[in-house]
Amino acid sequence: MRPEVISRAKKMRFLLSMSEDAFRDRVVRPLLFRLGYQDGRELCGPKEAGKDAIFAETDKLGFTIIVAVQTKKGPLNLAKKASQNVVDAITQLRTALETSVVLLKDRRKVVPNRGILIASGEINEQARNHIIAQVASPNIQFMDAHDLIPLIDKQLPELWLGIDVDIQPYFRAIESLVLGASTTRGALAGAEHDVLDPAATDDSFVDLSFHKMIVRRKVIHGTVHESPGIVELKLQSLLNDKSTRLLLLGDPGSGKSSCLLRLAYQLVRNSMAQDELIRIPVMLRAIDIFHAQPTELLQILDNTARTISGGKRACFTVDDLNGGNLVVFIDSLDELATDNDRRYVVNTVNSFAQRFPKVRILIASRPYRFTSEMVELGGYQKYNISPINWRQTEKIFNRVQKGKRIPASVTNEVMRKLEKMHGIELNPLLVTVLAAASDVSKQDIPANITELFKKFTELMLGRWDERKGLRHQYQAPLKDHVVMHLAFSLHQRKTKSLTRQQVYQIVNEQLQQLGHAPEGEQLLSEILERSGLFRVIGDSVEFRHHLLQEFFAGRAIPSAEYVNQVITDEWWTRALVFYFGENPSRVDVLKGVIAQLSSAEGIRLSQAAFAVGLAIQACYLSPVAEKLDVWKWVNRSLSISRDETLHTSDLFPRVPLTVFVTHYLYNREAVALANLAPNLNDLLAWCKDDASILDEHREAALFWLLTGLIESGDLEIANQNCRTFHPKDPRLLVALHLGCYLADSVRPLDAEQKAQAKEIWKRIDGKVSPYRKQISKEWGSLLLELRNGIVTSADDEVTENKSAAIENKFRAAS
Repeated sequence: MRPEVISRAKKMRFLLSMSEDAFRDRVVRPLLFRLGYQDGRELCGPKEAGKDAIFAETDKLGFTIIVAVQTKKGPLNLAKKASQNVVDAITQLRTALETSVVLLKDRRKVVPNRGILIASGEINEQARNHIIAQVASPNIQFMDAHDLIPLIDKQLPELWLGIDVDIQPYFRAIESLVLGASTTRGALAGAEHDVLDPAATDDSFVDLSFHKMIVRRKVIHGTVHESPGIVELKLQSLLNDKSTRLLLLGDPGSGKSSCLLRLAYQLVRNSMAQDELIRIPVMLRAIDIFHAQPTELLQILDNTARTISGGKRACFTVDDLNGGNLVVFIDSLDELATDNDRRYVVNTVNSFAQRFPKVRILIASRPYRFTSEMVELGGYQKYNISPINWRQTEKIFNRVQKGKRIPASVTNEVMRKLEKMHGIELNPLLVTVLAAASDVSKQDIPANITELFKKFTELMLGRWDERKGLRHQYQAPLKDHVVMHLAFSLHQRKTKSLTRQQVYQIVNEQLQQLGHAPEGEQLLSEILERSGLFRVIGDSVEFRHHLLQEFFAGRAIPSAEYVNQVITDEWWTRALVFYFGENPSRVDVLKGVIAQLSSAEGIRLSQAAFAVGLAIQACYLSPVAEKLDVWKWVNRSLSISRDETLHTSDLFPRVPLTVFVTHYLYNREAVALANLAPNLNDLLAWCKDDASILDEHREAALFWLLTGLIESGDLEIANQNCRTFHPKDPRLLVALHLGCYLADSVRPLDAEQKAQAKEIWKRIDGKVSPYRKQISKEWGSLLLELRNGIVTSADDEVTENKSAAIENKFRAAS
C-alpha cells in the first residue's frame, strides 16, 4: 500500500462522501481497534444516551479508561448550516459523559473518563471552543479529517483502496495473461515455447481432480460404525469449501500452477459476465512474498494487482476485503529453501487472514514433510491432486501434438510405462514432456525420467533451429552444459531466480573455462529467448518449472563427495534422483553415502533413507544384487529412525497416530523398487532372520517390504503376503490399509490390481476400525486447538502420559 500517492484532497472528499453510519463503521471503529482500543460497543439508536460507541483501554497502572466516541458527518463550525450539527454534538457529548456504562469484564457500572468527537470533515477552532464552553468539561477531545488522514495512512491504509478503483483493466489483463496475449509472465511467442506454460484455457486445461481422506460415520442398531473414505471433487468445487484457507498439495509437475491460474481465469470470466462484481483473484508466488518482505500481505496484493492491470488505480476495495470478494492464490510454497523462510511467508499470510477472515486463500505446494509438521499450516484444509487418467493423458497428447488424434491403446501404454518410472508420479508435466519429445510410439519411452527430460531439453535447446539452418547456432550440448551450471548455481544458493547480469556472468565463466570466446550475451539470448525453458520477469531469470531446475542441477553435481554433503537436505532430493538417472551405473556412490551415514540417526537418517530410496530406483544400469543391498539399508534405516523421527514433530504429543500415518505416506515412495517381486523369497528371509536387523525392527522391515510391493504395483504378491502379516504394532496395519485404499480409489492401476488392493484393505478393515476412530478424534481435537489458537507444547508429564496411554492401547489391541 502506498497512501502517499493519493492526494489529501481525494482523501478528504472520500471521507466526506460517507454517510455517518459508514464513517463510524468503516473508519472510526476499525481505526480505534487497530490502535489497540477494546470493547467498541455500538450505542447509537433510540437508547443512544449520547454515545455512538464506547471503547476501553488499560493504562500503565492497570486501570480501565472508558472513552465515549461521538461521530459526525461533515464539517462542524458555527456557520448557519452547520450550527445544528454543533448543537447536537454538545447535547450528545454532555449526555455521554454523564451516563454510566457497564464494564464487560466485571459488570461494574462506570462513567466514561473522556469523550471524543470525531468528524469526517473539519472542526474549526471556534466550534471547538464553543463546544468545550457549553459542555463544561475538560475531558473532551476532537478529531477531524486532518487528524484522521495521517492515522489512517499508517494504521488503516486499505481504506484508501476505495477511493479510485478500476477493476475492468485488471480483469482484461488476467484474461489476456491466460490466453497468451500478455508478456506479464514472460511468455514467449511461438508454439515451441508454450508447451511448458500453465494450460488454463478451455481447450488446453485438463480438469484435474482433488481428494482428501475422511472418516465416514454410520449408525447401525445404535452403534456408530466408522469407515475410511475419499472425497474427490473437481477444481471449481474448491471455491465452495467451508474453509477459507486451503492447501493444495501435488507432486512435481502435477499441475498446481495451472490449477491456480485456471481458477483465477474462471473467476474473472464469471465476474465480467455479471452486472455485479463476484470475486477478484490475485496471484502471488511464495518466493516473491519472501523477497519483498512486506510489512503486511495487503501491501504486495495491492502492488501486484496494479502491476498486472498496468494502471495506477486500485483493483479492489476494503469492502472487497471485508466481504470476502478477494481470492488470494499463492503458488510454490515448497520452492522456499528453509522452514524458516516458509514459516515467515505463512505467518504473513495468516496475519492477513486474521484481519480479513472472509478472504479465501489457496496455497499450493509439493507435499514435503513441512506441510504436515508446520503448526502454522494446521488451520488449512488440505487437498491432494489425484493422478491423471488415460482420458486426461490423451487430451495432453493432442494439445502438444497439435491436434493429432492419439489412439487410446497408445495413451494406456504410455500411462503404464510412465507410472513405472522412478521418483515421480504420473502427472501432466511428465506427459507433456513425453509428448513434446517423442513421436508417440509405444517403444519411444526412455528408460527413466532423466533420459526423458534429456530428450525433451535437447529439443528445446535448439535442435529445431539446427534443422532450420539458422546462423550462429550454438550446438545443443554446449547450451546444455551452460544451463546445467546455471541451474547448479541456483540450487546451491537455494533460490529460484537470478538477475540477468548474474546469469550473464555464469555463462561467460563457463565459456572461458571451455576455451570459447566470451560471447555470453549471444548464447544467453539463444537460451533465454529461444529455448522456452526459462521465464524472464523484469530483470529476473528463472526456469519455467522448478523440476527443470532440479533436472539440470542434479546432472551438474560434480562428485560423489558433493552427493554426501547434500543427501540429508530435502531441497536436493529430486536433483539427486536426476544425478543418478544421469549416472545409472553408479550404485557405488550410494554405497559410499551409506558408509558415511553410519552415525546418522533420527530425522537426518530418515531423510537420507528417503533420498537414497528414490535414487536407487534411478540406477537402472546397476547390478540388481547391489541395488537390493542399498534397498535393505533404506528399509532398515526407516525402521530404526521411525520413533525418533515421529517424536521430533511438535504435533506428536497431541496427534500421535496422525503423525505416524503422515510419516508412512511421505516415505512409502522410497521403497518402491521394481526388483522386489522377483527376489521376494530372499527378501522375506532377510526380514525374518538376518542378523543386521534387531528383533524389535523385524516387523517394521517386513512392513516396508509389503509397502514396496504395493507401491511398485505388485498387488497380487503383496496380497498373498499380507495374509500372514500380523504385527504387534497395529499402526502398521493402519498404514497398509490406507495405502491399499488409495491404490484402489485414486491410483491409475488396472482392474486386477485395484481388485487385489481392495481385497487387502477389506480383509484388515475390522482390525483397524478402532484406530480410524482414533485418527478422527485426533483431527477433531487438533482443529479445535488451531481454531482456539492454543497449539503450544504440552506439559511434559501430560505428554508422557498421553503417549504411554496410546502405546498401551496399541499393545492391548494386539
